[in-house]
Amino acid sequence: MKYNSKTYNKEEFLSVTEFRTATRILASLFENGPMSKTELALRCCTSNPTCIEYLNYLLSMGLVQTNLFEDGYVLVMITNKGRQACLRGFNYAEVI
Repeated sequence: MKYNSKTYNKEEFLSVTEFRTATRILASLFENGPMSKTELALRCCTSNPTCIEYLNYLLSMGLVQTNLFEDGYVLVMITNKGRQACLRGFNYAEVI
């Protein structure tokens, strides 16, 4: 599930600061398990719109996935690919 219309591809590189934010979001999901996008934004000290932008990027890379429940609640969780990236340590070349 995408939260906005922007899609990402591997040709769109993240800056170092953006990479750190993306890995902070991924690490939070790895360490704390599935959570809502609002809780994730709070844990990672980002605004909701910023968190959603990074989630879209991580979704397009296959590192996270979302589940939408009937009541509209969205649960964000890490994928096996994202888990493996966390276990190996974050490599800029793998995440972009």
